[in-house]
Amino acid sequence: KLGRVCLAASQNTQALLRKIYNTYIISKTIIAYEKNLSRSEPKVLLPGLARLPVRIRRLAEKGESILNFRGRKYKARMTKIIIYSATFAFGFGLVSLWSFWLVTRPPEIISESTPETYGLNFDKIEITAPDGITLAGWLIPDAGRRQDAPAIIIFHGNGADKSDMLSFAKVLHEKFAVLLMDLRYFGESDGKYSTLGFKERGDASRAIDFLESRGFKKIGVFGFSLGGAIAIMTASEDSRVQAVAAYASHTDLRSIGRDTYKILGPLKYPLVELMILWAKLFIDENVLRDSPFESAQELNIPLLLAHSREDDQIPFSHAERLKDSLKNNPRAEFYFMERGLHGEVSSEFDNRVREFFEHTLLPRD
Repeated sequence: KLGRVCLAASQNTQALLRKIYNTYIISKTIIAYEKNLSRSEPKVLLPGLARLPVRIRRLAEKGESILNFRGRKYKARMTKIIIYSATFAFGFGLVSLWSFWLVTRPPEIISESTPETYGLNFDKIEITAPDGITLAGWLIPDAGRRQDAPAIIIFHGNGADKSDMLSFAKVLHEKFAVLLMDLRYFGESDGKYSTLGFKERGDASRAIDFLESRGFKKIGVFGFSLGGAIAIMTASEDSRVQAVAAYASHTDLRSIGRDTYKILGPLKYPLVELMILWAKLFIDENVLRDSPFESAQELNIPLLLAHSREDDQIPFSHAERLKDSLKNNPRAEFYFMERGLHGEVSSEFDNRVREFFEHTLLPRD
């Protein structure tokens, strides 16, 4: 009896599996048949297909509706992904353009101080840049008003103006004539935006032309931050510069951009590349052609490179790379401070700059 019961159960199971399999085959056949109707003339895939039981046809239609539902769900998901990706890319592009705008048109910090504030005599001067804009400056004579006194051009950093460098002029004017310049766009100078050193090098050469027209024969250049980068590149391109000092200069625009936006993680790479693209479009396609790092490699004149190990805007790694680029220049000097954020310098540094120009530009006793 037990054997007959097991045999009957086995036969029932086999019959059920056979029905399920047949239903699956019929469902696939009907789906293929329906698709075939939309392409060409009706073709009978199986004899008597139209006379199939209604229950089986409904089962087949249900299977097809499930497939259509899954297809619609997939298309909806892909549409959302495309929309979100396009929105992100557009927004990211706007962020990069806004960042570029802030870099080239930073808020100006204009001081009301003048050389008179420090008890210094001065002449207001104007210089015409190569592209025709007017650059403003102050020419401060040396204390002794010697005819053979060297002259030093001083460039301020980004977001400042020439008055920001008056403390250095106070220290240097004892033995040097000092020309404080407003970089284009900043202070009293014309210009719609900063070119991050690209056109400023030509402006610096025009300042040298001006000093030569006033009879100065020995000329040095000192720059602070962005001004330091301009000083290095100017000295590399203009042989009339006999000594150069740079504080907190960057190595190149791409590196300083990545350091500035490092908080974004991997996104800093596409952001900086987009900003460089904007620079090529709005400034010049050759904006990356030269850099302080490359220019420093070509220098063989006296150079003082200064930087703080705690600089929070231009990391000390830039100074290390610049130092490496100067390894073949035996006249390079280095002054690295252990403390001080960006722009925080002591009177000791002021005196170090003065001593550097004294032993490089003044005749030895």
